Amino acid sequence: MKPTRRGRVRPVKFIFPALIFIAASVPVCQAGTVGMGSSGMYAVLGLNNNTIVSNQGTVNGSLGIAGYGPSFSPNIAGFGPSVSSNTSTVNGNVVDANAGWFSNKGNISGQAITSAATLTQNISDANAMYNTALSLSPGKVYSSISAPTTITGNDGLNIVSVAGNITNSLTLNGSANSFFVVLVNGNVSLGDSQSLAVSGGVTADHVLYVLNGSNGTVTTGMNDVINGTLLAPGYSATLNGTVNGAILAGGQSINIQNAVINANPFAGILPAVPVPAEVPEPAAYFITGLGLLVLLGFARLLRRARPLQSR
Repeated sequence: MKPTRRGRVRPVKFIFPALIFIAASVPVCQAGTVGMGSSGMYAVLGLNNNTIVSNQGTVNGSLGIAGYGPSFSPNIAGFGPSVSSNTSTVNGNVVDANAGWFSNKGNISGQAITSAATLTQNISDANAMYNTALSLSPGKVYSSISAPTTITGNDGLNIVSVAGNITNSLTLNGSANSFFVVLVNGNVSLGDSQSLAVSGGVTADHVLYVLNGSNGTVTTGMNDVINGTLLAPGYSATLNGTVNGAILAGGQSINIQNAVINANPFAGILPAVPVPAEVPEPAAYFITGLGLLVLLGFARLLRRARPLQSR
């Protein structure tokens, strides 16, 4: 009988699973995301020991009063019919950390809620958003905004940095899929009939202004319009005109002077700082290398094997 050789067992079929094993041992960076979280439930949120004052203002949304320390208690002043010409309205709930901080209740359509735990979480979420935003690298950088300026963005997340003050109108232009985060290191001071505007398909809930610093100020004039959320832990604010978005500030005071605040908080999601890849232990490298050597040796033996089959 003439012996015949069977076909070789190709080692390729064993190499592919080995590659999967090796690839599985390679660490992968994972990036999280951060949004406004529970701090997005407000039209106005006082983040620290500040006073919220309203003089003929209207807040269409909820209002939160947070603060720490018995030496200076946050409060709402001017929210009451005690002076008939200074009526103010909150079309939503008022949440405070201490029932004694809320005085001169005016026209409130919702409930007065005392919950320190809620506000603690609100502040934590606002700070997480603030710190995440500051970690992002800007794609466009401006020294200041002192003349009417339009910035056109792409779909997705657009990061803009303003090193100085905003003292004139700024328009953010893009599509319905454009989101803007504007990092401001100076003050915002708008004269009458100026605005932080949006155009194209951009909406107010796609815009976040992050004001970085301490003892800063935000001031708007009559007929001004702000579209977007102002996140300003170290800033005081004096507001006239209209805000379509939200204001979260932690300076000395938030003054709502003849202003209308329409709650439409930032709805974007920011990429968190990536978690560093975990470096495998030396033993993991040894085991992976040993497995690869064994596999290569086995493949070599298979190449040399020539099984014979009798007819």
